[in-house]
Amino acid sequence: MRMTKQILISPAEYVIGQIGGLTRTANALGLRVSTVQGWKMRGQIPQKHWIPLIEAANAAGKNVSLPDFLTEHEAPARPKKARAVA
Repeated sequence: MRMTKQILISPAEYVIGQIGGLTRTANALGLRVSTVQGWKMRGQIPQKHWIPLIEAANAAGKNVSLPDFLTEHEAPARPKKARAVA
């Protein structure tokens, strides 16, 4: 039996991913991408941006709520690489 290791991502990485990435998140708030990238690197988003980001995520059809800004999340599964068939 093969055990899989659970990988966790920060609240910032999760929320940014739900909105669609660094550029979409920055555009949703009228900020520079480098600002949002800093949040992702630090793992936290300043609280004053939480409600606007929840609204942006909901507009994109994603479900983001206040607890998502406080807890780590399981990393999304990465697709397996296809093997070449001889």
